[in-house]
Amino acid sequence: MLQTYLHQLEDAAAKCGVRLLDAYLEAGLADSNYYRHRQGVHEVSEKIAVRVLAAIQKLAARKLKSAARRIA
Repeated sequence: MLQTYLHQLEDAAAKCGVRLLDAYLEAGLADSNYYRHRQGVHEVSEKIAVRVLAAIQKLAARKLKSAARRIA
């Protein structure tokens, strides 16, 4: 079964331990976009999905780096 971009982003965020809303904001998107997508008012476009996925990866890397500093 195919997953929507939103479900793919939710899965990626959960696996990385990142809040999806934070990823939207990191991607330079307004929080209203996040809420519209969650409510199904608008579908997530491929362009937006790529931006948000990059932001998820960036936030996850930042989170790992921060955790490594605390350990060291």
